Amino acid sequence: MRVLVFGDSITYGKWDSRGGWCERLREHYDKQAIEETSREFPNVYNLGISGDTTPELLQRFEHETKARVSSSDEFTFVITIGTNDSLTEGPDKPRSTPQKYEQSLDGIIQAAKKYSPRIMFVGLQPCIEAVTTPVSWRNVYYTNERLQSFEKAMRQVCLKNNILHIAIFEAFENKLRAGERLFHPDGLHPSDEGHELIFQLVQPVLDKLLAG
Repeated sequence: MRVLVFGDSITYGKWDSRGGWCERLREHYDKQAIEETSREFPNVYNLGISGDTTPELLQRFEHETKARVSSSDEFTFVITIGTNDSLTEGPDKPRSTPQKYEQSLDGIIQAAKKYSPRIMFVGLQPCIEAVTTPVSWRNVYYTNERLQSFEKAMRQVCLKNNILHIAIFEAFENKLRAGERLFHPDGLHPSDEGHELIFQLVQPVLDKLLAG
């Protein structure tokens, strides 16, 4: 089995000391493969690109997937995208809309279904608005209101298409209210602890999908 994980810089693992939650998935299955040599375990491919939006992911999806086709391995897709779709350029110029986002997600799902029925989405996370309005490196704004609206759109698309969805937003909010530090100082990218939380949420659901 080949697990293709598509996303942006959060999937890529930017600024995480262990390479992010996707790298933790790879380590998890690699460790099992070393300990249980009589069984096959999935190979995890990190296809996160920093700054990616949903239309950009859709544009590269076919090429990235075809390049990893194997005569002996099937695919499972893990997709998490939308944070960069939600931003506003300046305080009041939205890059996209939830409606356009839904259309792109539908396109990604249809593209993935050509290769495998095993598809799951990982939801969006909140941000720390005190340092994301704007972010430190560019005049763009990320807000929880916008992120929530795109997260809601993702859930609707998954429900319509009978696709697994893992909620991240509420889990982050609950931990943040408890005083846990889940973000890099930029307020947008997860810290080591944030990536570990995403891994803990994703891994058991992915296990079930792989076994199905």
